[in-house]
Amino acid sequence: MKSCLDYFKEICTIPHGSGNEKALSDYVCQYAKRLNLDYFQDEYSNVIIKKPATKGAVKTDAVILQGHLDMVCEKLGTCEHNFETDPIPYYIEDGIMRTKGTTLGADDGIAISYMLRLLEATDVIHPDLECVFTTGEEVGLCGAVGLDMNGLKGRHLINLDAGPEGCMLVGSAGGGGVLISCPIQWQPVTGQLMRLQISGLQGGHSGSEIDKERANSIVLAGRLLNDLVYNKDANLVYLCGGNKDNAIPRECELVVAISDFDLDAYEEWAQDWLDIFKKEYGETELTMVIDIEEAVGYEKMMSNKTTKQVLNWIRLCPTGVIKKNLHLDDLVETSLNLAVVNTKEDDLEFRVSVRSSILSQQEDLISKLVLLADILGLNCEVSETYPAWEYSPHSFLQDICQSVYQKRTGKSLKVMAVHGGLECGIFKLKVPELDIVALGCNSGDIHTPEEWLDLESFERVYDYLTHVLKALAQ
Repeated sequence: MKSCLDYFKEICTIPHGSGNEKALSDYVCQYAKRLNLDYFQDEYSNVIIKKPATKGAVKTDAVILQGHLDMVCEKLGTCEHNFETDPIPYYIEDGIMRTKGTTLGADDGIAISYMLRLLEATDVIHPDLECVFTTGEEVGLCGAVGLDMNGLKGRHLINLDAGPEGCMLVGSAGGGGVLISCPIQWQPVTGQLMRLQISGLQGGHSGSEIDKERANSIVLAGRLLNDLVYNKDANLVYLCGGNKDNAIPRECELVVAISDFDLDAYEEWAQDWLDIFKKEYGETELTMVIDIEEAVGYEKMMSNKTTKQVLNWIRLCPTGVIKKNLHLDDLVETSLNLAVVNTKEDDLEFRVSVRSSILSQQEDLISKLVLLADILGLNCEVSETYPAWEYSPHSFLQDICQSVYQKRTGKSLKVMAVHGGLECGIFKLKVPELDIVALGCNSGDIHTPEEWLDLESFERVYDYLTHVLKALAQ
């Protein structure tokens, strides 16, 4: 019988970044076919696999297990990995699985591994299982939005996109995206060109890590640009930073045109700013770097108007934690991540991610972004939002999970809500009577190249899950 790690290793060989999940979706279908299990694959590449209750199950009421097929594809700037074709370059050291310069995909390869192992297991007593593999979770939960749940009979749902071990999630934030674009007025370059690169930041998940006060590379670039525009008479030529809406940006590059470029003088200037930033962020951003060099190959620069529009947006856009929950310790209630900026031929685009567990706060923050964009003469497009998963104080499934954990460990599960977005809110919206919990093992630094997975915890939580299913079958 294969271990959870064996399944995870197989998943690592199949590219499955958001938007590129079809191969892994097909692999899951072939897996079901080989086991002679009923399965369904929809137009979004979501997959549902059903396994009948085992012999010995007294109660057969179906239980839904759920996780997502896609992963966030982040890598170091020096890494040549191709997420479209290359397997994840994992290695194991002291019981911890890591990679060499890329995200690992523990989010949510953990869930896929658990479900595949349970579908093949012959030694686990369980009720009817309905394993749901969704797509596009990391880019707006679009697979879950498109999923037809009419064929699912289960009314207990265990989401496997959580953690750490010993915690039970019972609520999550809703959110949405905002696209801000600034039309560019171009003019011929005057003066000399300078490139600045901010790198070495921690980054992290814009939900679970937003309260860690980690630096946002785009925000820092805005502070450098502010100094250059107002004290060095600079014009913006190029700006690019961040990769994913749900990751705090770790790197940002900008090119400016200035009247007089002295490399030694600007390296000293960059060091002064680096000292300021490191003093502000302390132990949080010890590996931050600001590189300066002469730039070539650009013939156009942005006008003073465009440069200041872009600068003003970066400087005035609210970022980070906006509000914390008044009742749950340390839970962020509302936040904003200035996630991505790209320079295109005709305009410069910013992608912003908004999260909140309170719909009215989410709507209020988005309305402020729309207003700010209008004041600055920028275009603003609001994407579809996804709902929060609201905590329910009365839950049979929570009671079962808690009871099993206490019997096995002598401890109580920590009951938590999270600021990250989970698909549970969408499932609850579609089937209001669903009883939902979210579980997971120890992993960390998700959505960054430092992502890791604790393999002992990986196996322990699988074992715990089998006992929860056994309890639900008795």
